[in-house]
Amino acid sequence: MVATCQPAIGHFQPMVPVARTLVEAGHEVVFATSMSFCRFVRGAGFDAVPVGLDWLESEVDRSFPDLFPDATNRTKLARGWRSAFARAGRAAIPDLVRLLADVRADLVLGESLDLSGPLAAEAADVPHVLVGIGAPRPLAILAHGVAAPWNAARAALGLDQDPHLDRFCPYLYFDTCPPSLRPYSSVELPGAVWPLRPVPTDAGGAPPRGWFENDGNEPLVYVTMGTVFNRVADAFQPVLGALADEPVRVLVTVGPTRDPATLGPAPRNVWVERYVPQAAVMPLADLVICHAGFNTTVAALAQGVPVLGLPLGADGHFNAFRVAACGAGLRIDRRDATADLVRAAVRDVLGNPLYRANAQRLAREIASMPPPATAVRLLEQVVAERGGGGVPAGA
Repeated sequence: MVATCQPAIGHFQPMVPVARTLVEAGHEVVFATSMSFCRFVRGAGFDAVPVGLDWLESEVDRSFPDLFPDATNRTKLARGWRSAFARAGRAAIPDLVRLLADVRADLVLGESLDLSGPLAAEAADVPHVLVGIGAPRPLAILAHGVAAPWNAARAALGLDQDPHLDRFCPYLYFDTCPPSLRPYSSVELPGAVWPLRPVPTDAGGAPPRGWFENDGNEPLVYVTMGTVFNRVADAFQPVLGALADEPVRVLVTVGPTRDPATLGPAPRNVWVERYVPQAAVMPLADLVICHAGFNTTVAALAQGVPVLGLPLGADGHFNAFRVAACGAGLRIDRRDATADLVRAAVRDVLGNPLYRANAQRLAREIASMPPPATAVRLLEQVVAERGGGGVPAGA
């Protein structure tokens, strides 16, 4: 089985629980992604083969320089990211087609923002299944700006045109977004949809420092802006300015692509690291302040921790809106994110137990979703029933 993903932690980690369960069940899984990201995938315990552009977490600034200068221009960002995903997907297709022939794969497991997997799989006459990597609506995204590149790539591969996107995901789509966070209707998803529990995973690494594990009366606030949007120049400044004199302990992780020193001298109550395992931090946290990326948001909510979202782009706006609508946190538009506004929001969330209660409700909802073992059973059924239409019975 070949798994494809855009070269970023936020795109890879939602696939890890299914991939690991496949390996535990005796199946071979090899990831196809960019050259530099292959090192990360191998570090997580999987085989990896380089395909396509070296971009996103490693070279996004150089490959797509227009994605970050103005993180508050949502329209420009949306167009830019759609174009980037389309370009990266098309660049990976030739390498991926050769890989499918070399390894004689019987299924391609992709993620919902990687267009190369479905196209290369169809060209190789191999079934393909998609894992949703959060709130983005894949059919809506394709219909608004990616349909033309999708059909251009189909023409280059000798495939029939697909004006209604029927071939994007004709087998299975695993929806990992908890029901309460879904900002879309069912018509914006492919037809054969199965819910799948998002299981937060970590990249490994050293355990967190012990200073914020000490018992005490001061709440722990965990601050992260992910591993892509952490590049935005002032991503952390409103938060650090808001919390410098507050009676809280603050753990900030800046991500592997940013030097902690770029934040300047840390206030006395703030500890800054490149990375700590979120699985170790979330059970200790009282509040998570983040860009509202899917992985971080769900990792917090799975532990019943409220979220203050300061979205910087991509799916963050969807996630932050839904968290606030569910009463499990608050959101602040980046254009309004002053230190005073962030401070007031932090005091509100920490001072009102309803936010924690609603986050705990979402934790129960996430825990009730089908586990990765369900996906493995269905994937095996897709391969076994491929001659009969490809969709497992009951979909």
